[in-house]
Amino acid sequence: MDDGEIFTRLQAASVRVARERSVESVREVRKELEKVTGCLTHYKDYLLFPHIIILKTTHKCSWELQEEIVGVIHEVLYRSTIEDLIFFQEIFTQLFFILTDKTDPQKVGNISEDCKKTALASVSLLVQNSSDSVREEVYADAFRPQLGHAIYITLKLIQEEKNRSLKLQAIETLLSLGQKKSFESLPKQQQDVLSTTYANFLPGILMALTRVATADEKQGHKVTALALDAWSYFVMLVMRDNFLSKHVTALGEGATVARLHKQLFGEKDQDSNKKTQLPSKDNKFMLLQPQENLSSKTINIEITSEWVDKTAERVSLLVQSLAKLVTYSHWRVRLSLVHWAQQLICNCCRSLSGGVILAVEVIVGLRSDDIVDVGTAAQDALLAVTEALEVRSQHTHSQQGLLELLEERVYALSTQLPTICRQQDGAKTLTCVRQLLGCLEVLGERLTQVLSGPSHSHRLLHALSFALTLDTTDSDLLLERTDAQDPFELLSIKPSLGKCFKHFQDVRISEALGTTCHLIGYHSNLTLVVDLCLDCLQQSTYHQKESLLMLTLILQGGFSVT
Repeated sequence: MDDGEIFTRLQAASVRVARERSVESVREVRKELEKVTGCLTHYKDYLLFPHIIILKTTHKCSWELQEEIVGVIHEVLYRSTIEDLIFFQEIFTQLFFILTDKTDPQKVGNISEDCKKTALASVSLLVQNSSDSVREEVYADAFRPQLGHAIYITLKLIQEEKNRSLKLQAIETLLSLGQKKSFESLPKQQQDVLSTTYANFLPGILMALTRVATADEKQGHKVTALALDAWSYFVMLVMRDNFLSKHVTALGEGATVARLHKQLFGEKDQDSNKKTQLPSKDNKFMLLQPQENLSSKTINIEITSEWVDKTAERVSLLVQSLAKLVTYSHWRVRLSLVHWAQQLICNCCRSLSGGVILAVEVIVGLRSDDIVDVGTAAQDALLAVTEALEVRSQHTHSQQGLLELLEERVYALSTQLPTICRQQDGAKTLTCVRQLLGCLEVLGERLTQVLSGPSHSHRLLHALSFALTLDTTDSDLLLERTDAQDPFELLSIKPSLGKCFKHFQDVRISEALGTTCHLIGYHSNLTLVVDLCLDCLQQSTYHQKESLLMLTLILQGGFSVT
């Protein structure tokens, strides 16, 4: 179908919309658009003009009419390329005018869920189908107030809406506004402009996405997984090392080293190299007038070492909340969490050093996940993380690589394990034991060095013996009696006798603890470990049975062939 045939079919329907302004006329245009397979770039202004006029001039537009108009906008944008900034601004403004409450711009409008969903999808198409020149203007200082309001309304929809598909569409729209799909293909300069723009909105975006990701599981695993992906993308966008290193000297060295570097060498004036781009007089798209008020009306955060340190501290607190999703029931969320941790370490290990250890702990703990896909992804992520931490140690002149971080985590997890066992929360106990097991597996032969320190070794063995506390309340053995007719008959002892533990009932926990003891016996100095176990046996009168069990498991690992 050529352009002439397309125009002929749509012209009559568009004229009817301008004349009648009815739901039926708009619906007819939408049906005709759905039949079109060609490009509508040259006709988009003609087709959308009567519909925009209806939205602007009709004070009380019905839900049904609004929904049909938004549907027409979606169909036209789907088949068009946007090369005009004025057209982009007009459609962008009208879509968010529909989504926003008319009396309070800080609230979402009272419209149907289908209309909200279609409007959000139209915003995504509008951004994705825009040319590079239009996108450059969209992420410039002049458009920032409108972009900020759009992000605010989108985040309100993400947090407040109950409809699952609408939540997913809102997160997708937020990612489209952040150029996730095309970010890798953008030139470095445009990537930096995008990062600078979103540095102004990062705290609000991360807080909202954290609330959604850590909400009740009833919202569905797809919402949680997509919120995690969006969270990691925006953190990577703003806090990635290769971007912040252009603004901050001695990134990742710590506050003391950075302060010393500034005193010795000074700090470059980053504002001197930045030229404020004001809209030209010939351009009709004059968002801020007069021009001298541009700086006062536009939010523009200066990226300094102080800003990076404060932001990194707040982001690290959010990392602690998201790291708890390792116990999420659905495996796709745990798989997304692996990718989340990998993105955090590979892109932001210098700027977010406080969250690195938690991300490593997530990856190491999920290596032994029940789902093969999650375990495989965690193993692949561990290889990438090891390389990233080696690069970080070269840049920051730090000797703390992956193995050093894992040694610290072994000590920390050994401290936490008894407390978690007392809570008798099977999911938390399983997570803690698996994380400890994962750290020991990665350390491998370096376990000998870890156990050579008295504080580390005693704390680890005491934690394991406490976790292996047996439940001695089972008196079935005492109730068993032999048949008087046959005194030589063996007792029928149930298989679980002697394997009931006080702090947990999950078999996976006991298996993980057994594997942990086997690893200690296999990779460490067996003589030293046996001496330590005998010390634990002599020092404690309450955990002698557990110490003997732990010693047995360690010896099994030490004398095993594999």
